[in-house]
Formats: sequence, C-alpha cells, structure tokens
Amino acid sequence: MPKCSIIPYILFVVLLIPDGACVKKYSPPAIQAAHNYLVVDGFINTAAGGVTTITLSRSKNLMDSVLNIPELGASVLLIDSINGINYTLLDTAGTGKYSSTPLYLNQANRYAIFITTSNGIQYKSAFTSPKITPPIDSLTWQQSPITNGVNINVNTHDPMNSTHYYRWDFLETWQHNAPVMTYWVLDHGFVEPLSALPLEDPRQTFQCWTTAASNHLVVGNSVGLSQDVISLQPINFIPANDDDYQKVGNYIQNFENKVRKVEDFN
Repeated sequence: MPKCSIIPYILFVVLLIPDGACVKKYSPPAIQAAHNYLVVDGFINTAAGGVTTITLSRSKNLMDSVLNIPELGASVLLIDSINGINYTLLDTAGTGKYSSTPLYLNQANRYAIFITTSNGIQYKSAFTSPKITPPIDSLTWQQSPITNGVNINVNTHDPMNSTHYYRWDFLETWQHNAPVMTYWVLDHGFVEPLSALPLEDPRQTFQCWTTAASNHLVVGNSVGLSQDVISLQPINFIPANDDDYQKVGNYIQNFENKVRKVEDFN
C-alpha cells in the first residue's frame, strides 16, 4: 500500500497597518517649554586697541522656525576690578551684538561683565583674569576623495604650555565668477563699455563676493598631550557638490584663535 506523505504548509498572515496608526509623534516636554534663557557669548579683548564684543540672544526650542532671537535694548558694561572703570558696550546695529570702542586694557587686571536686560533683570559674571591667546601657526587645506570635498585645518601651539583649551571663529569670503564675461554695463539708463581693464572697473558685474561668519562651534584641547599643540584641527569642510565649491574663483578665510578656560568645558 503506497504511503502518503503529509507536507506541512505554513501560512503567513501579513497584516497591513495603515501608516501612523500605531506610531505617534512624541515631543518631550523639555523641548516644548518656553524657557527663554539669556545666552551670553563673547570674549574680553585685552589686545592694545582691541574691541570687546558680547552677543546676547535668547534660547529657542528645537522646533522653532526662527533662526535667532537677539536680546535688544540691554545695558552691557565691562568692569575693571582694580580701578573700577566701567566700559559701555553698545548695540549700534540692533542685532544683539554689543561692542566697545577700541580699548587699552591692562592685562594684569581682572574683568567682569554686567548686563541689565530691557525688562530690568541683571546678570553679573565673576571677575576673571585674561588669558593671552597664542597666534595661529598655519592654515592648511586638503582635497579628500574619501569625504568628497575640501578639508580646512588649523595649527597652533602655546610654548608656555598653559592654554590647552581653544575655540576658533572665522569669516569666510567667496569670490563668485559669472559664466560669461560682459564688457558693457547699464549706467544711469545708458549702455556704456567698461574700461580697458574690465575686472578693475567698479561697475563690472562679472565678479561678486559674499561674506559670512562661521555658524558652528569649533573647539579643541591638548589636555592629553605632553605639549600644548593643536595639529590639523578640522575647522571647515566644503563638500564637492556645494554650488560654491564649483563656482568659486577665490576662497578666503579669516581665522581667530580664542582661548577657553577649563570651566567652559565642564
């Protein structure tokens, strides 16, 4: 008698659940609360004729569409602990950046910042001794096939071995070249030729420039090293698919070393 083999069949049941039926968006209360904290960012510039700039703004939630909330109408004073002189910082442009006139501060003295906001709330920092920023040794760039772009790096060191904590800010200026050179210009309603050296003519429209400040925080430290040296610290990256990468004729960056204290990293 022939034997019959029973082949088991496994039935898979797939349930199609509409998108979003079981997944709900969760926004923690911490990112929704309107804390409106005062944010103070700046450095006291003790170089001869240096200008001290303090930027005041308000904190915002992660979901806020506004890019920046400047603190306007505040009173900002730079106070010298030795002679009691107060230096006023003014926000002349109405952007929340309060700057002094060129000052000649004594680097041996201690200084504090005293802030009074437009609603009368006062803030005062502790008096602190200035730290002298070592100069930048060099600025290098490297085209990387791995990251598909250009890496810009900075090198610096402190021979006194006393800095250790650094922050870098920079301004970048792009020179843009139009695809086609023009030798004529519309000047007060009249079409006129440019001069024999068109690129030196102030009316030329072949080249233009854009300048922007760094929009990300770049910090570094040499705490784990035997010497206070920062080597090839990544500062900026320009991707190859960036429009500016392909259109640029010249690229200039103005970098500035800024010393940070250990308290800023804790």
